[in-house]
Amino acid sequence: MTSWSMEDPFPPGLRHPPQNVGTFEVQSDEWLDARRKAIGASDSPSILAAPGAFSTCLKVWAQKIGNDSPEIISDRQAEMFHFGQRMESLIADELRERTGYEVRPEPRTLAHPATPFVQANLDGWVCVDGVWGPAEFKNVGTWAADQWLNDVPLKYQVQIQHQMYVVGAEIACAAALVGGNQFLWLTMERNDEFIDAMVKKLTEFWTMVEENIQPEASGSDLGLLKDLVETDDELTTVLPFEAIHWAAQISGAKKKVKEWKEIREEAEAMVLQAMGEAHAAELPDNSGQFRITVNSKGTKTLRFKGE
Repeated sequence: MTSWSMEDPFPPGLRHPPQNVGTFEVQSDEWLDARRKAIGASDSPSILAAPGAFSTCLKVWAQKIGNDSPEIISDRQAEMFHFGQRMESLIADELRERTGYEVRPEPRTLAHPATPFVQANLDGWVCVDGVWGPAEFKNVGTWAADQWLNDVPLKYQVQIQHQMYVVGAEIACAAALVGGNQFLWLTMERNDEFIDAMVKKLTEFWTMVEENIQPEASGSDLGLLKDLVETDDELTTVLPFEAIHWAAQISGAKKKVKEWKEIREEAEAMVLQAMGEAHAAELPDNSGQFRITVNSKGTKTLRFKGE
């Protein structure tokens, strides 16, 4: 095992020592301010539009320029964040016990020396066969368990490659407690080809932040765009030629929605008539069930649950 003296700020064997941006309490004003001034590892999947990403490129851009609406975190989300952080030390201990790897915490926010706007907060460091790299700990609910059974989900692979780039590591290790009763871990190697492409994209994105240029929007950005745009009642503009296609798509989609709404309403009417006084009904091939629910206002809704 490659020795790492407690007197050394970073483990041996890294391609470069990362910059120490500072140590901030998670969710503190200082922590949030530092995140707004750089691209963190959890931002990269959204900027690169990785499947299952936490956000969108435009939403991340709006956060960085300080033009986004404050994020409202539900009680359920707050509980998830709370226990996710509390479980990190347990997952680290489990990884250490099961593998014999040396695992150390990392409280600092770190940055790549050549691109200081690319930063990362590691869950910790891990030494695998004498090689040090980032450790990523995840507490995964049962609803996402199948995503971890064969490999690390792609959005987390992007996040971990980002971390390896920042700290100059050759390997990383992801460990997950799945559904509260299954422990998985996987060592990942640095992918320089991917990292080169990623850094190019991140650099382009950061230039757009500095120059206040909006990235291309996606359908998920519709609500955000309505908040970002301040209309001028005296201003009329001419759209680009592509807008003819966009208008046709909007018109066609509206027609399809109307058609399918009519088809659905007719089918639901047939089902309700066939149900008679029953509050629930099974399909004859046992492939699903219809059920009538009533809310506090007395409104009845026909629900369908397929197997």
